[in-house]
This record gives sequence, C-alpha cells and structure tokens, in this order.
Amino acid sequence: MITIRSFDELVKLEEASRVVLETLDVVEKAIVPGVTTEDLDRIAEEEIRRRGARPAFVGYRGYPKTLCTSVNDEVVHGIPGKRSLKEGDIVGIDCGAVVEGYYGDAARTMPVGRISAERAQLLEVTRRALDAGVEAARPGNRVSDIGAAVEAVALSHGYGVVRDFVGHGVGTALHEEPQIPNYGPGGRGGVLKSGMVIAIEPMFNLGRAEVTVDRDGWTVRTRDGRASAHFEFTAPPRRSGHRSVERGGHRGHGDGRGTVAECDVQSGAGEQASGAGTHLREDAEELHPDPPGRQSPGRAFAVRPDARPHYLPVQVRGVVSCQFSVLSVSSPVFGPSELKTENSRKL
Repeated sequence: MITIRSFDELVKLEEASRVVLETLDVVEKAIVPGVTTEDLDRIAEEEIRRRGARPAFVGYRGYPKTLCTSVNDEVVHGIPGKRSLKEGDIVGIDCGAVVEGYYGDAARTMPVGRISAERAQLLEVTRRALDAGVEAARPGNRVSDIGAAVEAVALSHGYGVVRDFVGHGVGTALHEEPQIPNYGPGGRGGVLKSGMVIAIEPMFNLGRAEVTVDRDGWTVRTRDGRASAHFEFTAPPRRSGHRSVERGGHRGHGDGRGTVAECDVQSGAGEQASGAGTHLREDAEELHPDPPGRQSPGRAFAVRPDARPHYLPVQVRGVVSCQFSVLSVSSPVFGPSELKTENSRKL
C-alpha cells in the first residue's frame, strides 16, 4: 500500500531530512586524506543524536553502523571500519535519521582531496542525473519518467546504470513502496501525486553496470572494479520549481526558504493507494530469496541497509506506482559543490 501523507506527517518527514542533510554537511567537512570511515561514522552518530534524532541504520536488521560508507568501486552499503581514506579516493556517504517515528534518507558521493578528472566528472554527472530525476517528479507524470530522465544523463556519458538496486518509498519505515528504478522507458507505472514519498537515488558506474555483493552480505561493488557514484534525495512531485528542504540551502543550491506548507498536499491525506505491481515487503520471511550471485532475471533490490541484499530481492516488472515525500526541494541540496581535480579547480 502507498500512503498519501498528512500535513503533520510531512512536517516530521521534513525535519528528519533536515537532520540527515545537516549531518552530511558536517561529515563532508571531515573527509580528508587519513580519516577512517569509522571516524566519519562516529561523527555522524554524534551529529544525529545532538539534534534529538536517532540513527536510522544502526541495528536495523543487524546493520552495525550509522552510515554506509562506500569507497571507490563500492556502490552502496559499505560498512565503516578502520580503512583510511587516501588522496584521490571517492566515498559515498549514505545517512538516515528518525524523528518521532519518521525517516530521513539521503546520500552523496564526495572527493577525498584532489581526484582525477574522470572521477570528478562521474560525481558531477551523477549529481546532475539526480537533478533530472527530481525535475521529472511532477504530479501527473509516471513513475518511470523519473528513471528515464536519470538514465538519459548516464547514457550520454557512457556510464553503466546500476539496475540491481533501486530507489524506494520513505515514511514511517526506512524503505517502503514503491521501487524507483534508475532506468526507463518513460510513460509507465503509476501516476505521481502530491503527498507521496520517495527517495530518488542514481547509481552510476564508470564501467559496466554489473555489481557483486561481498561476503559480508552488505557491501555492493562494481563487478569490473571501476569507480561508482551514488546520490540520493527525498523529493516530491511539484507542479512548479522545487525548493530546498534544507534551511539555508547547500552551498548555493536552492534558496532554503521552502517549507512543507508550500507543497501541494492532496486532500484525503492518510489515504492508502494500491501499488501498481510490486509490493516491497519489510519482512524477509515474506520474500523469495535467491542464492548469492544467482539473482533471477527481472529482480532488483531496494537500496536499503536492512538485511543482506541477496535476502531481499524485489520483483521488478517495468516500474510501479509511487509515493513522494512532501519535502520541498529546489535542486539536490547535497551535490558536491567543489570537486578538486587534477585538471581543474571546479566542475
């Protein structure tokens, strides 16, 4: 079932996302050569709790940490540890927080010191794809219009679009219906409506799209060993321009004045709508697991640190109906504002 959120619910969702985005800002400043991913995890937990929220990932179906930290060829779900980041690395930081039972979820991939022009372009293009996905998230559009917009950006640069992991709904659970693939074709799936909630999250690889899962059951990495980038934002369908959910914006992205009250929320909030196809079930025992490395055709996983990924396959039949967060957005507010490269100071 897909929930149309009430005004009060949307306010809480906005607050949870604010906590996440502010935490990501603090973590971003701490990313320097020599810092460990465990250091970044500790910083994130402190920031989330200091704001009166709790980490959404830690302990969730056994996940041990506050962040997912995915370095270089790791796509998503990397577990923080003793690994020290090096000059030239890129690291994806995925963060979640809970405020009064409502979840925020966002991610951005960041440079460590000066990075190669090739990697800097990957980050910039993936962030731009997120922009495109958010722009496609308008009332009246179809769910697959989001993925088609995201995929078009990747294909124009020859990047591999990860198909095994997809975006998801957000609300009173970290991952809800529907799935939001990062590929088209457009014009399919449910019609987008105000008051729905989703997280859009492009995952692009420098090389091929195929991925594998490490023996830890969590860490997803590119099969060919080339770098990957991941950006995530929780966004609503809006009839006109998007505003930043983050107060003050993020380094020039969005004016930061948008609030939940400015969003188009349908009457009948709290109404349940049926998903057009796949139902993302939260209980592993209700799913039909595939053996590791033997994913069935047409299956994909929500990007979710909630269980070993191969234990939570979710059938994908094209696209499905979707719900969107009322969080006001302008452009993605967590894109890398300054990418240090070998050949240029900014992209």
